Formats: sequence, C-alpha cells, structure tokens
Amino acid sequence: MLGTYLSPGYLRVGGTAADRLIFVENHVQDGKFDESEALPLDGGSCAYEGEMCTKQQRFFNMSGETLTELHNYAKMAGMDMIFDLNALLRKGKDWDDTNAKELLDYASKQELKLHWQLGNEPNAYRHKFDTFVEASQLGEDFVNLRELLNQYPRYSRSFLLGPDITRPRPLKLADLDYLREFLRTAAPRLNAVTWHQYYLNGREATLQDFLNVETYNVLYEQIGLVKNVMKSMALGTPVWLGETGTAFGGGAAELSDRFVGSFLWLDKLGVAASEGIKVVIRQSLFGGHYGLIRNDHGSLVPNPDFWVSILYKRLVGTGVVGVTLLKDFKGPVRIYCHCTEPSALHPGLGGVTIFGINLLSDAIELSLQGTHNVSSVDRYILQGETGLQSQHVLLNGEKLELLANFRLPPMAAQPMDLNSPISMPEHSIGFWVLHGAQVPACQNTQ
Repeated sequence: MLGTYLSPGYLRVGGTAADRLIFVENHVQDGKFDESEALPLDGGSCAYEGEMCTKQQRFFNMSGETLTELHNYAKMAGMDMIFDLNALLRKGKDWDDTNAKELLDYASKQELKLHWQLGNEPNAYRHKFDTFVEASQLGEDFVNLRELLNQYPRYSRSFLLGPDITRPRPLKLADLDYLREFLRTAAPRLNAVTWHQYYLNGREATLQDFLNVETYNVLYEQIGLVKNVMKSMALGTPVWLGETGTAFGGGAAELSDRFVGSFLWLDKLGVAASEGIKVVIRQSLFGGHYGLIRNDHGSLVPNPDFWVSILYKRLVGTGVVGVTLLKDFKGPVRIYCHCTEPSALHPGLGGVTIFGINLLSDAIELSLQGTHNVSSVDRYILQGETGLQSQHVLLNGEKLELLANFRLPPMAAQPMDLNSPISMPEHSIGFWVLHGAQVPACQNTQ
C-alpha cells in the first residue's frame, strides 16, 4: 500500500463532487458503469471560471460499504480521514442536515474515525453550480454541524475544518470578504481554517511558468492575505492548506506529473512551514496530472512528487530553523532548514536538515555559517532522469523505482566531506542532514 509511506497524515475525501454526494447506506450501482456519465475529476473543466459543472448538476450516491472501504484504506495507511459533507443540500436558506445524520448514524455504528468539512470552495458556487450560499449563512451551517457532531460521543472531539475557499487574490477581495464574513460566525467552532491554493491554470501553464520565481513567490502573498484576515479578527485558529497542487483543473499535462513539478511542491512545503501553516493537504494521491501516483498500463507507479514526499517525511522534522541566504531568498535558489526528523538522527545526536531547490541551469555552491559540532553530513540529490520533464527521478545518480510488492528502494544517503561546501547541480533538489548540529530551536523536538 503506497499510501503507508506517506503517513502519518490526513486522507481527505472531498472536492467539487462533495457538493453532489448523497449518502445511501445500502446503495447498489445499477447496471454497467458509463464513463461518459462520470463526474469530472475534482470539477475538471468547471474548475475554470465561466464554465459550469454541467455534469455535476445531478447528484450521485455513496454507499456505506464505500465509506467504510475508504476509511479502512486510510486506517491501514496510518492516516486520519477527513470527509467533506454536501453543503448544497438546502432547506430554504438553511443547510438540510438530514442526510448528514444518516451518514453519522452509520459511521458511528461502524466506529469509523472521521474528521469533517462542509462544502467545497463555497465562494465559487455561482460559477460551478449557478447557486450561492451567503458566507454568514454558511457560518451558521457550521455552527449547526458542530452541534450535531457533539451529539455523537465518537465525533464530539473530531475536527471541524472550513470553509475551504478558493485561493485568495489581491484584486479579488470578494474571496477574502467571504472568508471574513464566514469566520465572524463560525470561527469559535473550527479546529482549523482551510483554504485552497494552486499556482497556475492547468490549461495554460508552460514549462517556463514552472521555473519562473514569480510563480513561486505568489504563495507568500496568498498566505499573507489569509494571515491578515486572521490578525484583523484577532483569531488564533490554526490555518491549513486544505487542498493544493501546482495547477488547477486536474493539473498541467506533462508538467505537474514530471520532475519540474517537484520544485513547486517542495518549495510549497518549505514556505508553508516557515509561514506557520501546520498542515498541507496535497491534491491528489491518485488521479489527474497532479497525482502522487499514476496508473501506468495497469500498474501503480510513483510520480516524482511521491519520491520528494518520502524524503521530506523521512528527513524533515516539524521544528523550523531560520535560515538566511546572502542573496535573495525568494530567487531561483531557495533553501529551508528544519530540525531533523528524530527517526533519521544518529543515536545520541541532534541535527538539522537543510533542503531546497536550484532552478538555475548552472550548478551552485553554498557555504554554511552558524552550525556547530557537526559530526557528519548525509546528502540526497534528486534530478530528472532525462531532464525537467522526466517522469523518473535519480537519487544521487541512481534511478528510483519500486521493488517487488510495492516495497521502496533503499534511498541511501551519500556521505559528504565535512570540509566541502554544499553543492547543487543544475535543476536539482537537495536534502542535507547535518548530524550533531546544535540549534536551540531543536532542543525540545529531538
């Protein structure tokens, strides 16, 4: 099970189709599945403004069996499942919780561990479904959902996350106004404030967009806009990226699922952590051009971002260590530093993990200052096997491929000479574990 290698974490069952879902415990699919009637992946073309979700005007059913299977997959993978309830089941202006109660009754009876959302990108309902739910009303709906969850002992302490608005944009203040109005009512009931972020339009994105530092820097601006709303309302609720990828609309073909897409992915993890975003939920595990895993002639095969995610999970801890580059830290060489994940440390030693990307077509070297008592350095350099648009990745010159029975390859480090500077080849990703490094920020995390 490939998802196991990404745990611990959350498996979110949500997206555009969540607002078309009806839970029917004993539902049985009638007849042969007609692919022409399939719901588009996470909205598909209707992710683009001006295009209605025509296929998604109808509702579809999810059975209790399917819900249980999804939960069991998450449990076996070592993840907690987040389930996105349908916010467009309305009774007048109010949310109709009848179907949610049926789902909660079943889930509680089956002892399913679940966290909850209500609706997906509600500020975009008008262009997706030709309808609208006022932000203040959605806030009231969340208050009602929290009260409903509290009636179930199993879910009285489960997370309630929302509102999952689309990416904020400086010239589209209505998105931030929607968030602000929603929070005025719902904030006390939320465990985390969630919003969605994509850098690019999947139909229009180019290779140069994936290498342009301006593409990368937009995330700082977007996080800042959300943080300003939280600050203006004196809210200390955690902020999560509830859904995110390189490009909306299913991703960008031959870019989101290639090595060049991994630059944006790793940089996003570094930026989010440095800006206090505690959870980043990747779109998607499987499916579309932005999936971590693809179907290759009937076999499940990791895309480049999968391998980056594995190294990040293995090597990078939660403690953020400040790092300063003598040159512009928002330029084409982007470096981050965290406390090392404890399981990756040598016995009895602390350490820090430096990671980053080199978007340049030239190799670069970095000299470190402010690190003390380093006993050894492990180096991990990732490159595309055949270039930026390769679907295969080299780790320290060795091709990464799954072994039999979906086992991971060794993914061994390359020891570095302590007297050598950190070097990065052109168009590469790097991780360096500095064993023995003593950093005050890491004393309580290792």
